Amino acid sequence: MEPVTIYSIIFVIVGTIWCIFKWKFTYWHRRGVYSPRPTIPFGNAFDLIRQKRSIGLEMRHVYQDIKNKSLPFGGYYFLTHPVFLPTDLDLIQRISTTDFEHFSDRTMMRNDNDPLSGNLIALKGQEWQNTRAKLSPAFTPSKNKMMFGTVKKHTDVLLEIVNELCAKKDSMDLHDLMIRTTVDVISACAFGLESNSLRNPNSKLKEYGLRYFEPTTRHKIVFVFTIIMPRLLKLLRIRTFPKDITDFFLNVMTQTLNHRETNKFIQKDFVHLLLQIKNNSKITADEVGSFEPASGQKSTMTIEEITAHSVLFFVGGSETSAGILTFCLYELTLQKQIQDAARKEVQKALHENGGEVTYELLQKLPYLGKCINEAMRKYPVVPVHLRECTKDYIVPNSNVHIQKGTTLIVSTFGIHRDSEFYPDPEKFDPERFSEKNIKTRHSYAFIPFGMGPKICPAYTFGMMEMKLIMATLLASFKFSLNSKTKPLELNPKSMPTLPLNAIWIDVEKVYGEI
Repeated sequence: MEPVTIYSIIFVIVGTIWCIFKWKFTYWHRRGVYSPRPTIPFGNAFDLIRQKRSIGLEMRHVYQDIKNKSLPFGGYYFLTHPVFLPTDLDLIQRISTTDFEHFSDRTMMRNDNDPLSGNLIALKGQEWQNTRAKLSPAFTPSKNKMMFGTVKKHTDVLLEIVNELCAKKDSMDLHDLMIRTTVDVISACAFGLESNSLRNPNSKLKEYGLRYFEPTTRHKIVFVFTIIMPRLLKLLRIRTFPKDITDFFLNVMTQTLNHRETNKFIQKDFVHLLLQIKNNSKITADEVGSFEPASGQKSTMTIEEITAHSVLFFVGGSETSAGILTFCLYELTLQKQIQDAARKEVQKALHENGGEVTYELLQKLPYLGKCINEAMRKYPVVPVHLRECTKDYIVPNSNVHIQKGTTLIVSTFGIHRDSEFYPDPEKFDPERFSEKNIKTRHSYAFIPFGMGPKICPAYTFGMMEMKLIMATLLASFKFSLNSKTKPLELNPKSMPTLPLNAIWIDVEKVYGEI
């Protein structure tokens, strides 16, 4: 073949590919929707793909770009895949409530080849509704109170650890200590097991739990396909999680359930509540219940499903809670007056309660709750909420048609750092969450746990866990930033919002203040 012919063929192929990309990148323009200028072949995701910017900061950047143009929504290209990004809070609220049927699913897909993918986040349609209805009773205030003793047992160990650090005048790696604490708490509640991460940082449960969110190349590829072609993952039977992680948690849960069912062993935790669901036992508001299946009924939940839900509870309650606690304590070290006010509230409540930390005492700590809420506002650990358009949708007050299958992203990070709702948004100010200030804001200006029917069912448990850990620490210690701590940066490779570097904290014992 003549060289000229070869060059001509290459030119035609390259030209055709170029034209396809150019056409793809007119998707939003053809629909009259603004989008940032895309770059072939990355679309708008060049910095995200290069990991120069986390997804939280990337979507905040796009959110702000759209808001600066006074637009209620805009478009984005993740490679060639169009993404719809609403910024108007009324529209976001309508999409997640009144028009929920159009955006009822998340983009994750359940994969029959990967049991851990069958959790509440990945379930769709009626299957999601049925499972959500089964699991919701496991997170009522009475069930949280039931698990309070388990959480407190491990915060007492945390107290011992910090006392030891104090005695040795050692600084502590804040995020590492919070991870070890929440892993111990949630492994006890989600699996009924003692991980002992506080005493043994190399705990297997901690190791496998952290790998769930580890930003490996595999996870990055899966995440990309979760957004642009989730059904291809299912079609090709690509596992969301490595097989050894799945096998580890399946083995842990199988042994736990066999032990409990064989020995009729009852423990007040999430595992027991799942066992009740498995055996069709009725979960009442205030009782623990038995293991006996309802007469003539088959099991309504398999071991794989129980494991998937437990692992989601485990990783969601450990990594995310640890991140929020880390950012909250970090901010308190920077603002001593806020730290002192929170400590004073905790100590006063303890004094009135005979020095005992109880479930009821946590309800009497409104200022501490404001501090935690402000940490979740400034550092939303879940920085975006993803949905898939499940039914063609006409955006209200416009002619814009969102096609079925389009990905929708709500930028939690963008909303939480929006100066329209939070003046001076970079400032840490718990009083943003006073009753007066809350009433003046749109209810969707604060969405750390999700939106509408898809809101995290365990958020009240998470708040209880974080309040207990914070109250335990503040009652006994003062915290200050160690000089070896670098200026705070967010990890650009992490899906959850987490610090890039270690945050080192000095601890001082509080004497005679209760």
